[in-house]
Amino acid sequence: MKFTNEQIAILDRAYKTLGRDSQVAIAIEEMAELTKELCKNLTRGRDNVAGITEELADVYVVLAQIKNMYGIDDAKLDQIAADKIERLHQRLDQRAAGGAV
Repeated sequence: MKFTNEQIAILDRAYKTLGRDSQVAIAIEEMAELTKELCKNLTRGRDNVAGITEELADVYVVLAQIKNMYGIDDAKLDQIAADKIERLHQRLDQRAAGGAV
C-alpha cells in the first residue's frame, strides 16, 4: 500500500506533535501486538486471521512513520529488501538441492 500525501502529512503531524520517543514506543507496542497474534496462531492453532490483519495494518502504519521520521529513502529501502529476497531465493535453492540453509 502506498500512502497518499495527505496520509503522510498526518503521520508527520503525529511525529511532530507526539515526539520521536512516543512514536518509537508506539511502533514497538504495535509490533509486539502482531507478535502476540502470530504466536496465538502458531501455538494454539487459532483462526485469528482478522486479528493478525488488524495488527499487521497497525505495524504497516507505524513502519511508515518510522521511515519518515528517519528520512529513509524509498529506493534504498526497496533495494535492501530486494537484496534480502534474493538471498532468501538462494537459500531456498540450496535447500532444494540438498544443501544446508
